[in-house]
Amino acid sequence: MTSTYPGVILALVLPLHLALLIMEGILLSLFKSDITLWRTIYAPLLPSLWQTRNKLLRLRQEIQEQRRISLKEWMAVFRLRPYKMEMLFKHGLPEVR
Repeated sequence: MTSTYPGVILALVLPLHLALLIMEGILLSLFKSDITLWRTIYAPLLPSLWQTRNKLLRLRQEIQEQRRISLKEWMAVFRLRPYKMEMLFKHGLPEVR
């Protein structure tokens, strides 16, 4: 995501995406009554992104320099409802092993 999204869209979507991911982790941990999910999967997310930010920025620059499609073409593959929501409605809460 951080590598392929156009800059303007990334600036709008990344904070929302991270907030929703954190909310997902909190809710899943609460519904499953398992704090281990939060500690092992979701809590390390932000520190990991911060620690690898330089690598992510370099990768983003390389990918964006090779971009060949328009914004309209890039947006054409997106759905209004996120895939995770579709799977939640179809299958219920995931089983984490």
